Amino acid sequence: MAKMNFKNQTCIITGGSRGLGLALASELIRQNAIVALIARDLAELSHAQTRLLKIRRTPVHIYKCDVTHKG
Repeated sequence: MAKMNFKNQTCIITGGSRGLGLALASELIRQNAIVALIARDLAELSHAQTRLLKIRRTPVHIYKCDVTHKG
């Protein structure tokens, strides 16, 4: 299987402010991806953004959102 190239690709991660989502975002940042994190808690998103920017100075977009709500 060929290795995927994430350089300059934007990856959207739901639940990206902690746990597995944050670990995935960290790995994608290391692979030169641009990440967009979605989670319910803006404070946790901001903390995650700060952590990711310490790995690499690249765009890290954060969006407060609850994907379980339709409207």
